[in-house]
Amino acid sequence: MTRFAKHKKSKKKSIGEDATPWEKLKEPLNEEDQRKEAKRLEKKRKRELKKICFRCRTPGHSMNECTSEICDEQKKKRDIKTGICYKCGSTEHRLKQCTVKGDSFAYATCFICGKQGHWSRLCPDNPNGLYPNGGCCNECGSKQHFKRDCPTLLKKQGIDDQQLPCLTSTTNNIDDNVESIIEKSNKTKKSLKRLKLIIKMKIAIEGCCHGELDRIYETIKQIETEQNIKIDLLLIGGDFQAIRNEHDLQSMAVPPKYRSMQDFWRYYSGEKRAPILTIFIGGNHESSNFLIELPYGGWVASNIYYMGYANVVNYNGLRIAGLSGIYKSHDYNSGHYELPPFDEKTMRSIYHIRSLDVFRIKQLQQGKIDIMLSHDWPRGIVWYGDTQRLLQRKQHFHNDIYANQLGSEPLEEVLLRIQPKYWFSAHLHVKFAALVEHTNGQLTRFLALDKCIPGRDFLQVSLYEKKH
Repeated sequence: MTRFAKHKKSKKKSIGEDATPWEKLKEPLNEEDQRKEAKRLEKKRKRELKKICFRCRTPGHSMNECTSEICDEQKKKRDIKTGICYKCGSTEHRLKQCTVKGDSFAYATCFICGKQGHWSRLCPDNPNGLYPNGGCCNECGSKQHFKRDCPTLLKKQGIDDQQLPCLTSTTNNIDDNVESIIEKSNKTKKSLKRLKLIIKMKIAIEGCCHGELDRIYETIKQIETEQNIKIDLLLIGGDFQAIRNEHDLQSMAVPPKYRSMQDFWRYYSGEKRAPILTIFIGGNHESSNFLIELPYGGWVASNIYYMGYANVVNYNGLRIAGLSGIYKSHDYNSGHYELPPFDEKTMRSIYHIRSLDVFRIKQLQQGKIDIMLSHDWPRGIVWYGDTQRLLQRKQHFHNDIYANQLGSEPLEEVLLRIQPKYWFSAHLHVKFAALVEHTNGQLTRFLALDKCIPGRDFLQVSLYEKKH
């Protein structure tokens, strides 16, 4: 048993203690711990038995752990080079991006015989190829590829694949690059029927903005400088506070002491320009005077786009859906009846989500949305993550969680209906991650982020790939 495993069982953990002290670890285990330790060792033993040495074909160990004389000789011979193209030997690209014709791999080193010029699956000393336990491709009988990669099967399906080089969305003339690649591929292979283009994007996700645009953009710039990357898109999960003037402040539902012009008015007037494309949804602290003019979304400033009550946008093939506002049952079945000037009631009801907008989002095809943005959390999402850690940070959530009232019931229905690949939220001012596995096997990765305050988890940068 490890020090951390034993410490995990202890409920009375002092703050700052990382593991069980060595003195306590020497104490004899009780009956329950002995049973758990035996179960852990049995699982470890079963995992070891599943290993198969690719050289001597004996189960119970891998090739690096093999003690047979045959493997000892091969270990001395091996000098496998990694990080290069096996066709041309270049370190600037990998095999999939290589344009050299032919099926020879002059720079590949076989880990079975130690010779250079072929892969281990083509090695004459490896008669079983990719099937160490025996077997072959069910389509053509070859042992050098799996059925999913069988050329015979792909030809029957009318597919002739060719992997194209990856492009990033930060390329200056991406349309020109895509066109030139397609033309080159058509000249190389006339029978090409399907092209695969992979666009890689670095996207920053922000929790609650609260008008702190300058601070957010400065943080992104610092990340780009430190990590030598270029972020392509910024998504903001609500409480954007698009305040243009002092009149807009009167339409924002916050106590008077929190009403401040913040940074947006400089971007609206043209004094500043957003350095990165920014897309945001509405929350429960917004400039309702302004956003009511854009119920279906639109540009609020140069390079800053609002998604409206409910909307879907396409960015480089990435489908992003958004639903603004928070859930209140007494306004859910109402229409959008609010008009300026707002009173104390309509100033708050205007940011409550409506059944019509939820219905529109539910019409999206299941599994076809890449990113879903909402200010509120879907109800029940806490049970798919570390609930206890959440309660340690937000103890006042306890009653709502166990009464199943934390989060939005309509958003729970949306989650189960459209099953997006990623879901980002804000509102509760805490970072929380969850993984939802749907009944059909589809996964939704959920992440909620904090508000823009130093020392808080308010920004996340992730890499996304989209195939065309």
